[in-house]
Amino acid sequence: MARLALALAERKQITGAPFVQYANAHMSRSITPVFVMTGRSMIRSVRVSKIPGAYRSLIALRRYYDTGEAVRDAYPERKARTKDALDEALQVLGNDVPKQQRDLILDHFAEVLTQSKSSSNVPG
Repeated sequence: MARLALALAERKQITGAPFVQYANAHMSRSITPVFVMTGRSMIRSVRVSKIPGAYRSLIALRRYYDTGEAVRDAYPERKARTKDALDEALQVLGNDVPKQQRDLILDHFAEVLTQSKSSSNVPG
């Protein structure tokens, strides 16, 4: 809905700020229910053979942020790298989660992690 509202605001040359605020608030409200709904099926589908790879991915992500390498990267690159690492780590949970829900969760947590480490490269 927020995307539709933004498109209409752009067409009518109205500021989109209220719609962006609405979209952000909606994401904040919806991420928990989506995560809970997908969490049950994710727990049932754990693939033990993928645990070592998931662990290595999370350790590499931690090293990326702790060494300061993340701060030197541009924001889009840092977010993409974070999302890729989280995606690799979530491979342990199998493919039972629909792609749209998985992408929603990955985008949200990649955004949170990326923004939490540096406010200097945050877009906007």
